[in-house]
Amino acid sequence: MARWLEILKKEGILREEDGRLSRTGKEVAVPEKAGDAETYFKKLKPYLKHMVTGNEVPLDVFYQKEPALAPNMLLRRIPGCEETVERLVQGLRLLAEERRKEPLQIIEIGTRDTAITRQFLNALEDVSVAYTYADSSKYFLQEAEKELAGYERVEFEMLNLEEGMDKQQMSLHSYDVVISVNALHRNIDAADAVKKVAELLKPNGILLMTDLVVRTYLQELTAAFLENGFADIQDKRKEAGLVTPDCLLWRECLSEAGLGEDCAVTERYGRCICCSRQQASVLSYHNGALREYLSEKLPEYMVPQNYHFMEQLPTLSNGKINRKQLREDFKEETAVIRFSKATTETEEKLLDIWKQLFGYENIGIEDNYFSLGGDSLIATRLISEVQTTSAAK
Repeated sequence: MARWLEILKKEGILREEDGRLSRTGKEVAVPEKAGDAETYFKKLKPYLKHMVTGNEVPLDVFYQKEPALAPNMLLRRIPGCEETVERLVQGLRLLAEERRKEPLQIIEIGTRDTAITRQFLNALEDVSVAYTYADSSKYFLQEAEKELAGYERVEFEMLNLEEGMDKQQMSLHSYDVVISVNALHRNIDAADAVKKVAELLKPNGILLMTDLVVRTYLQELTAAFLENGFADIQDKRKEAGLVTPDCLLWRECLSEAGLGEDCAVTERYGRCICCSRQQASVLSYHNGALREYLSEKLPEYMVPQNYHFMEQLPTLSNGKINRKQLREDFKEETAVIRFSKATTETEEKLLDIWKQLFGYENIGIEDNYFSLGGDSLIATRLISEVQTTSAAK
């Protein structure tokens, strides 16, 4: 609400006098080219008041009650979407032609629009590829897996760019191409997210990326509800008052991640379009090689069994190693911690719902919701299933 009031004052719709706000009488005309976007907001308008006052949960509105209002549906309506995706498709085709002799390892990160993913896959129909679709949300991963069921070459993996790569089941420097469409800005630190992307790319690997950069208030009526009013942003956007990085900031992020030397960044259709190449050599870490080296130097019983790669050790304010933080960071945690059986009818029904939602058969009543991949979107499904089961009873 505070963000909205500031915008209305800035635009001269409201004025503030003696701590009170009043309307100025200024009228706002809808642009003639609004077209599909205007249709979208007419459908959204009835929900806005209820979301602002807390009587509607934004996740329910955008992804359950009105899937046509999902932010990616709005992005499709903003002119230039098709042209931008086509430029990325052309880039993919060129890369595929260059590498026709060997399979391309490709990972697409969090597009959350399977119509766009299909365009990429169809463009690679006659090319040998290993294609991975990754997302930080179990909900969107399940949606993508369902929508892309006809594509046999696609694998689906959880990937959270706000967590350390050492804690995730991703092979570093193993992808020829990383594709990101309107995804990286969702991370609270865009610069750090780009660094994580760089860790996925092979030497000379390519990042194909696009993100909306045009300054409008569209995000204030959509993404702001889903992203805590953008209050969690931690990178340079915070100082610049930006919701999404502009092209200059994206270029800076790429440079900091080591992807800035061979890089083309352009602004077209209100979007930043980027093609950037990884360096010719990268620091690579292999458990097997390290274990073999240590075996030559140490007795067998002293060779560690578990390895974690870290850029730096956590320290205390006095500069000493923070051993407590180290223990916390590297606790062995698996998706299914303890397989404790249900003891009541209610527990049995809840376990059945969890098994259906997460796709695991061996789940116990003491397993951790978040370790299994649960998030707020999965929670909306969980609540819906519980309500349906209760009503049936």
